[in-house]
Amino acid sequence: MLILATTAGVGVWRLQELAETTRAMGKTENEKLKLAVQWRQTIDLNWIRTRASMLDADTSHIGTWQAEMDKTSEVTQASRKRLLELVQSDEGKRLIAEIDAAREAYRTPRAQLQKRKLAGEDVMADLEKNLQPLALNYLGTIAALEKRQQDIYDAALMQ
Repeated sequence: MLILATTAGVGVWRLQELAETTRAMGKTENEKLKLAVQWRQTIDLNWIRTRASMLDADTSHIGTWQAEMDKTSEVTQASRKRLLELVQSDEGKRLIAEIDAAREAYRTPRAQLQKRKLAGEDVMADLEKNLQPLALNYLGTIAALEKRQQDIYDAALMQ
């Protein structure tokens, strides 16, 4: 009886330990997923604002649009920073590096287009032809990270 009681006690203890580990994994993976979603949403929002600022006939509004984008970028950077702290895998780090590269490829042409728009130039053709594909690529890299985090989160819950 003593052996049976000891075995049952150890079994219950191990199950509780496993449940706690699963909860902790789920919590961390949930945080990473939420950060990835927030990151994608803020970039999507700023792309919409960029497009709207280029379509706005009154160039005096560009400063307002930019201020809103800058504020949203603060949230973006906070999400990115926290994800960098949490992501440990080489694959996750690679995806973040791809996002950073896509971001840089997008930001410089966007800034140049904004300057041209402020100078009174019609930039619609360049917006659609050149900047939009860069924006979509940028969003696509973030969506890939988001999908990966969703898959990891789902797998953590299944354990």
